[in-house]
Amino acid sequence: MSEQPKPRLPIVTTLARLAHGLQPEEIPEPAMQAARMCVLDYLGATLAGLGETPGAIVRSWVIDQRGESDSSVIGTFAKVPACNAALANGTSGHMVELDDVHGACIGHPGVVVVPAALALAEKLHLSGLKFLSSVVAGYEIMARCGAYMGISHYAIWHPTATLGALGSAAAS
Repeated sequence: MSEQPKPRLPIVTTLARLAHGLQPEEIPEPAMQAARMCVLDYLGATLAGLGETPGAIVRSWVIDQRGESDSSVIGTFAKVPACNAALANGTSGHMVELDDVHGACIGHPGVVVVPAALALAEKLHLSGLKFLSSVVAGYEIMARCGAYMGISHYAIWHPTATLGALGSAAAS
């Protein structure tokens, strides 16, 4: 009698467990250093994009929505619900196309991963190391999904939008 193979977990379960279980002490220092550079890159692109009209419109809209004062809207003194802060900050970061590009996903992970991680880290009062580990998780998941999808995905879809939803969810 042959042994039955163990059932394979759905890929989404595997990726969710990877992102959820990632602890700062498990991440190699070069990856943490890369995460620091990605955050700085994102912040630079965001500051450059603050003067652009679409970003100003989104910032104004999220501030007008009111709600919990969880997370900061970059370039203002306002604090808004974390999801709205992530939206406004991500929009500003993508305005002038200075944001990063990851070869595996052919997308811009910084503008979707970092704002989500930053907004939640502020809301939940997480340490800098926890924040950076969530950035690593978001980039990792977005890159792995992009590598799986391949270049053909880019021919039809904008990976920052499609794969970015997975990266920001993983970071969150």
